[in-house]
Amino acid sequence: MSNFQIDQIKFDDAKTWDLISSGFTKGCFQCESRLVQHWLKLIKPRNLWQLSAVIAIVRPGPLQSGFADEYVKYCDPNAKFETFGHPIIDEVFDSTNHILIYQEQIMLLGQRLAWSHLSEMEMLVKVDGLRKSIGKKDQAKLLLVGKDFVEGCIKNGLSEELANKLFEIIKNCGRYLFNSSHSMSYARVGYLTAYMKCHYPLQTLATYLTYAKFKKKDKWEELQALIKEAKIFGVEVK
Repeated sequence: MSNFQIDQIKFDDAKTWDLISSGFTKGCFQCESRLVQHWLKLIKPRNLWQLSAVIAIVRPGPLQSGFADEYVKYCDPNAKFETFGHPIIDEVFDSTNHILIYQEQIMLLGQRLAWSHLSEMEMLVKVDGLRKSIGKKDQAKLLLVGKDFVEGCIKNGLSEELANKLFEIIKNCGRYLFNSSHSMSYARVGYLTAYMKCHYPLQTLATYLTYAKFKKKDKWEELQALIKEAKIFGVEVK
């Protein structure tokens, strides 16, 4: 391991993706909880975009709205997507199985649909206002922004029915959405730690065991879980 360079790791390692998809991800960044392991086994990610999506859909918004289940359904290559029939909306949702899972998607809809007719400064203020109102529990402000969003979409060619449907989706799930910039960063580190566990299980598990004692809560539970995981990977703990 003396010549090991973490920045030379490739993100297409089949064994690492097999490990991630198996759910044996104790010690892998953002992939340790039983909730995430459950969705990893369902989705079986094979690239960073899919792993990023898993990290995002375990947030309350996609889970409570049912969008997480929809995402899994559309992972089937034979599944037929229920598109909106609008090029901009379908493009915004294309990389996430036509499901709303990121904050940035809401901002893009505001930028490209609702307020594209405004000056850049006015548009940015409106988009930021939409982002802020979605994240807060101010129902009155949300309804006001929603009305402005719908009116802007109609002005830019959407039917009133489609504009209302789009904002209803945003309202139902937007408050608890993750952002893709964080999610992709987390996915990258999650993959790197999974790669280490896959190819260097002794060093990785020894390190985790060493630092488990510093956990403020449930350190013995953590140690027991890691020892159990070590046995699976053929590492003897004395």
